[in-house]
Amino acid sequence: MSDTEEEKPNPDQTKSLRNCKSITVAFKLNGKNYPLWSRLMKVKIGGRGAYSYIRNEPPEAVSKGFDEWEENDLVVFSWIVDNIENEIVADFAHHLTSKALWDSLAVTFENKADRYLIYDLEEKAINIKQGDLDLETYYRRIHGLWINIDRCQKQPINCCDKGIDQFRTHSNSKRLIKFLTGLNQEYDSIRRDILKRRPSPIS
Repeated sequence: MSDTEEEKPNPDQTKSLRNCKSITVAFKLNGKNYPLWSRLMKVKIGGRGAYSYIRNEPPEAVSKGFDEWEENDLVVFSWIVDNIENEIVADFAHHLTSKALWDSLAVTFENKADRYLIYDLEEKAINIKQGDLDLETYYRRIHGLWINIDRCQKQPINCCDKGIDQFRTHSNSKRLIKFLTGLNQEYDSIRRDILKRRPSPIS
């Protein structure tokens, strides 16, 4: 079998998932949060030893143990649909297997979700201010937004290591300025000291 060929599960080696508890992630799929939602679902499904049901093609219906595999697949299917908002779940519940459902969600929402999610994250990162937050909490929140932005968008430069490093330095420099501009007035002297440093603290 080639490296790119989908491996089919062996129904004789499946374990029953019927007694497993239902899966719940932090939020339901609404069409705009697919990247993080799918990651959380993969972690949950994989943690139950059931990742093959969304990754591999189903076994032949005439193969031994297929009925047991199908019952497990229905359990995984229910885990997925239970974590989709009611407004959109009807558009996907007709699929026959967990993999077919999972693939359909990816085709429908992956690229669209990236644009919506990145826009939302960038807007929050631009507008966040320290306000009543302590310095550590302010940094943790803005840094978390940047991590999610980087996770959801493709690397815009792939020509060479030097080009990538230059882009990262430029991006980090802009983010440092954004962090400093969001600080309260009491940190003005520290802000000025950091901006005067050569080289920059993030270089």
